Amino acid sequence: MNVDMLEEVRKCLWADLKDNYEKFKLGKALMSDPTVPEISDVEEALISVTRERLRKGVGCAVLGLTRQQGWVLALKILRHRASNGAPLNENLFCFARSMVSHADAQPYFEATTKSLNAAFHIILIDVGANSQPVEDIPFDCFKGKTKKGKITIRSLRLVKNRGATQNSRNIQGKIASTIEETELVLPTKDHPDRPSGIRVIDIYKELTASMRSESGPTRDRLWVWRVAWETKVKTSLASVGMERWQDFLARNADNPLIGMLALTRQILRTSVANTRGERGEIDWVIQQAMMGHSTAGTTFEYLSEKAVRAYLNARIRDFLNAWEAVGVIDIEHAARVLDIAPEELSKRALFGLENGLEFATGRPEDETSMQEDADKKEPNLVSGAKTFSISDKAMRCLELARRALRDQFEWMLHTNPKRLLRMWVPWLAICEGYCRVLQRSGHRVRFKNVCSEIDVKLQSGQMRLPLIW
Repeated sequence: MNVDMLEEVRKCLWADLKDNYEKFKLGKALMSDPTVPEISDVEEALISVTRERLRKGVGCAVLGLTRQQGWVLALKILRHRASNGAPLNENLFCFARSMVSHADAQPYFEATTKSLNAAFHIILIDVGANSQPVEDIPFDCFKGKTKKGKITIRSLRLVKNRGATQNSRNIQGKIASTIEETELVLPTKDHPDRPSGIRVIDIYKELTASMRSESGPTRDRLWVWRVAWETKVKTSLASVGMERWQDFLARNADNPLIGMLALTRQILRTSVANTRGERGEIDWVIQQAMMGHSTAGTTFEYLSEKAVRAYLNARIRDFLNAWEAVGVIDIEHAARVLDIAPEELSKRALFGLENGLEFATGRPEDETSMQEDADKKEPNLVSGAKTFSISDKAMRCLELARRALRDQFEWMLHTNPKRLLRMWVPWLAICEGYCRVLQRSGHRVRFKNVCSEIDVKLQSGQMRLPLIW
């Protein structure tokens, strides 16, 4: 549902932007029609007509134009006014208003506030970031080239360091201004029904070209807009998260998937993190930076249970790969048996050794290196905890530990998520890894019997799962 509903939100946003863009292209073609006169050609004739007659809709008859030509002429007049062109006689605006309202005409020559809301939130969903970095995206936002289906976009924020205060009095000091740059990752996969963020940004730039001056904020910032009938171009996005977003929710109140939901930017951001986590795409550093959290533990708290379990499964796969690599002493023999290139198996063995599974090789540890690293490492487990002897008792303890960790997983997720991330997931991954190794080994029947015995005793009350913290 996270995926479906998030995609539905994006689909509805794209519908708003697409509607504006198609009208914009149509308006551009219509206003270039040579059969439609220019404003200067009709100005004198319209001034000679009373405003009362213009309000009644006689303007087209006076100019000898069809209704369609008059409508296109009205678009030209309203576009001229929006772009703050040379002052025109009020009669021309009276004629234009008799043909079409400015709100209905705006999408035919520039971006509307609906388009601003749509483009902004599509990018917000695609990058999965906080709203502030998305607001601070500059006009020249792309950085570098596309790599592995993604491109980096820049977010620039002006940071000012003012003089400090002491006892409510300002201390003399210069105001220093610096630019803080943040990098956001934007997927580049493009489809006609689901355009990429790159295409969305390019479309919005095209829709707002007439709003941009040669210098200043409207040239430098990506998000520029103006209200219908106003001439002032704005760059502040304070109203987007309130009025524009609420208008969008109201227009989609009847949508079977997202209608009447109290959707917020934080919910969108959390949903993006969860959908990526459920696909196993969890990079704590990137997620933490995109969501603006001070610690990875906070980022972890935003993930759903399914996303956390996907992370656990990824850790289990890491364990099994490492175990397979270091469990074979003779690299050359293993390469022949498993039909794996010796170089690749060596890399995997190194990966396993670096992840603390050197005890699986059965080789004695180098006492000298252990002594040198003694002061650098945390206390190691006792020797008995580093080995797993194949016995009914050992397998019973392993299965009970695995079941206990799984049984209390959700409780720990809500009780102490930071400890779950630091201790619970790695230990559960190790227990799961050992169980899967046993299920594929020559001891699989013996291990299956132990598991069946545990099932019977748990159901009868003769045994209970241990409480693990």
